[in-house]
Amino acid sequence: VNKKNKLQEFIANPKASLWKLTIPMMLGLFVNSIYILVDTFFIGSKIGTSAISALGYVMPFYFIVMGITFGLSSGNTAVIAQHIGEGDEVKTKSVAQNSLVMATVISIINITLVLFFGKQLLMLQGIDSEILELAMEYFYIMAYGSIFLIFGIFIRSILLGEGESMIPMAALGTGTILNIILDPFFIDAWGIGGAAYA
Repeated sequence: VNKKNKLQEFIANPKASLWKLTIPMMLGLFVNSIYILVDTFFIGSKIGTSAISALGYVMPFYFIVMGITFGLSSGNTAVIAQHIGEGDEVKTKSVAQNSLVMATVISIINITLVLFFGKQLLMLQGIDSEILELAMEYFYIMAYGSIFLIFGIFIRSILLGEGESMIPMAALGTGTILNIILDPFFIDAWGIGGAAYA
């Protein structure tokens, strides 16, 4: 019944319905930028410029992984919404399941690359040996932590495809607030790794 109501709502006002799907995706990209800005601010103020430099070498790889994740998850949102509109529950469930498979594959590839080729990826960018270990500390923790982030993005895409925008937005807001609160305490306790934990 709920899905039928959402379909009727989309037919009645497609422009408003599309905005309801688009805004949370845009918000997701914005919040991702906020995380990085918060990390950069607290790392710079509490550890110093060398830590910011280390962060700068890790971020390009992180942006690539997140770009792939957001791109694929956005496609899932559109396909799920289409199948719901067609009333095809079998295909809807299939796409949702495939979303989680994609999240698993991206997470495994990400961790494998960082664990076995992390230093080489940083050295290709010309990182100084003095900050290599500092960058790797952040890199390792981010690789494992990104599992939750990647799955969260794909789960959010499933919810958005079903027309549920409030839960993903609330989760994003809560995560951002927690990151801002925890960052300074975690950095004091664990250094640059603390920012990745937060």
